[in-house]
Amino acid sequence: MDTYRFSESFWDCDLIGTSGFDTLVRRLKDGRKLCKDMEEYYRQRSKIEGQYAKELQKLTKNMEQREENGVLEESWNAIRTQTESLSHHHDTASNYFSALMSDLERLNDNLKIRGKQIEDRTTKSHNMAKGYFNKHNNLKKTYEQKCMDYGTIQNDNKYSDPVDQKTAQKQKTKEAKAKDEMEKADCQYRITVDALQSAQKTWEEDMENACQVYQDLDVERIEVIRDVMWKGTNVDSQMCVDHDMCSEYIRKHLEKCIISTEIRTFVERARVGHRRPAMTDYQNYFKGMSPNLNRKRFHQGTAGRKRLSTDTSQSNEESIYQTVK
Repeated sequence: MDTYRFSESFWDCDLIGTSGFDTLVRRLKDGRKLCKDMEEYYRQRSKIEGQYAKELQKLTKNMEQREENGVLEESWNAIRTQTESLSHHHDTASNYFSALMSDLERLNDNLKIRGKQIEDRTTKSHNMAKGYFNKHNNLKKTYEQKCMDYGTIQNDNKYSDPVDQKTAQKQKTKEAKAKDEMEKADCQYRITVDALQSAQKTWEEDMENACQVYQDLDVERIEVIRDVMWKGTNVDSQMCVDHDMCSEYIRKHLEKCIISTEIRTFVERARVGHRRPAMTDYQNYFKGMSPNLNRKRFHQGTAGRKRLSTDTSQSNEESIYQTVK
């Protein structure tokens, strides 16, 4: 016999006891609570991954094209494309987490419906068995009391000497009545025993079925939750792989970045010329002129300065004269 089967592990010795059944019901409720917590976890993970994907997509749109040359330009473009790729990967993860959440939601609904059905059915049959059990106990006490009463009367009549015929007749009548009441009590007691046995049999069948259903539900719950968590960790692992592949793609571009090559590429593409502007030297105004020409220009300049001085004096005198008038 498998001692780890629910149907062999949750019986109460007392017919009216419910500790075993209560344990199974509590197990299902605790399992559903864990399922609900996981469902909320994957709902939030899906939301977070979706928001992150949108932020990455928004970031790539704000990454302007820069005027760069060589491998650095290629690497910058690689960062943009790989960021878009990461956005896609996170969006895919969001959808996957949402699917896992739906699986848990369906499981939780199934546990709730099937668990409630079997709980109501088993509780109903157990309540009926408990009712017959209580009735059985009452009728048993009545039966035992009637048997005791009949035995007492019978003994009294057996060992007592009647005073007269009338008294003897009363004793016989009382004994007959006690016997009749005892037989009726016995009949009712037998009936309730049969009814109790039938009710107990029905309840035991329902209880055994409930144990099997609860075990099946527990197996299904554990299997689904384990599968969901496994798939969830696979999503995280795949995200790590995707991130590393995107980073590796960028690194491969950067490995080709040689500083001297980048400088040479820029120079070859944007060069203007290699000749520098000539130095500006001091030039003497009189250098290179003939001596006669230099003296003539000197005298002309001197005469001009004298005339300018005379004209200025005359102009000043006229200005003073006009003012005095």
